[in-house]
Amino acid sequence: MSEVSTGPGEAGVRPRPGGGQYPDYRLGEPESGSFYGRYESGRGVDYYEADPNLRPVLEGHLDGETLGWAEERLGALGERAGHEISHRADATDEANHQLVRYDRFGRDISEVRCHPNWKSNLNEVFDFGLVGWNHDEGLLGRYGRAPVPLLTAFDYLVGQAEASLCCPLELAHGTVAVLEKFAGPDLRERFLGPVVSTEAADRMQVAQVATEVTGGSDVGSTRTVARRDGERWLLSGEKWFASNVDADLIVTLARPEGGAEGTRGLAMFVVPRRREDGEPNGISIRRLKDKIGTIGVPTGELILSEAEGFLVGDPQEGFRYMAEMLNHTRYWNAVGSLGIMRRSYLEAAVYAARRRSFGTSSEHLPARAPHRALVDPDTDRLHKHHDRHRAGRQLRGARGRRRDGSRPRCPGRGPRAARRRRALPADRAAEPALPTLLPRGLPGGSGVGSPERGGRVGGAREGLPIGRGSDR
Repeated sequence: MSEVSTGPGEAGVRPRPGGGQYPDYRLGEPESGSFYGRYESGRGVDYYEADPNLRPVLEGHLDGETLGWAEERLGALGERAGHEISHRADATDEANHQLVRYDRFGRDISEVRCHPNWKSNLNEVFDFGLVGWNHDEGLLGRYGRAPVPLLTAFDYLVGQAEASLCCPLELAHGTVAVLEKFAGPDLRERFLGPVVSTEAADRMQVAQVATEVTGGSDVGSTRTVARRDGERWLLSGEKWFASNVDADLIVTLARPEGGAEGTRGLAMFVVPRRREDGEPNGISIRRLKDKIGTIGVPTGELILSEAEGFLVGDPQEGFRYMAEMLNHTRYWNAVGSLGIMRRSYLEAAVYAARRRSFGTSSEHLPARAPHRALVDPDTDRLHKHHDRHRAGRQLRGARGRRRDGSRPRCPGRGPRAARRRRALPADRAAEPALPTLLPRGLPGGSGVGSPERGGRVGGAREGLPIGRGSDR
């Protein structure tokens, strides 16, 4: 029996097969006093307004002036994320993408045809400034500089609507860090502006690619070769797992001819999809991956055939540069995982607060006791203080610094731990939502299916808690 959003008023009536009539199923009046009883689902809501925990957390990390203007921006993004972005994401998740390898003349064009909603969502979050805020003179002049905790909150809101969007965002953040820290002035001037642009027409999307079929964690086994051709570098090889595979720029590793074995012989390159004259740059997409989650972002296998690449920094430090990039992408991946966890919480809490069973809302039933924290307003208040402390600790750890500003003995351990510890619980956080929603049969529109699958992909990508047991 399908559910209709008739609200707490009169229910609709539909013909019963074989004669007669029965009222449509609808959610009842909330009786628990839960904060979440005011909503009908995890869609069509302002994600900032619907999260009583987020502002107290931000109060501990933003000064009063920043928080003053940030409230309006958080509300605007929360509204868009809970309405337009989440609704577009539903269509993208259902439609998937299509690879067109050749045109009608047999030429390799390796074009990914995406659902238009994916591009709309992608442009909206980048235009908002999730990556380029602190490089945009207009945003800086109108509002001010956005500290990392505020950018984190932006990303967290987007992750609730569409976790797939967090992948291109994290790759762009990592690329910005690499270009600013390690690239020469010419390379930085050429590519940094397009990566951080808040105008879709000027922007370049980024893919970060290290994994080859010979190894995911064993990056030292990379077989892609870089050949010097006068002033140019030409790369040839295959990459096994490339997310945002249709991006304009590819940040990757290759071994210059004659380079040492292992990671010491790897250099980092930025490889544009097209050369300066507009011609293809020897980059082919063999196939797209058929993933169970994060379907929105296209992921595939790349073939580099004499593709022109631009060397980043010292050719013997490529692996170190990639590790630095990963420290940034890991942090933002962890934020996306928190978005998945929050969306799962929201969907289950709203449904449990409004679904009537045995004459009361379902969260009062004994079978719901293990999940009652989802909707208990008193528990929410207790969690608010606990999560505020824990969020601050995670934030400091994920940025690789202690409270006093000093760095830990193992730089980057915080980002690695944050990404692994948040990615792995993302699918577990969705699990309590599943039994809560089982009476609906978990239809595709239940709201928790996409977060649950996205959480499993995130956890699989980050490996086992004690280290990867196998390659991707």
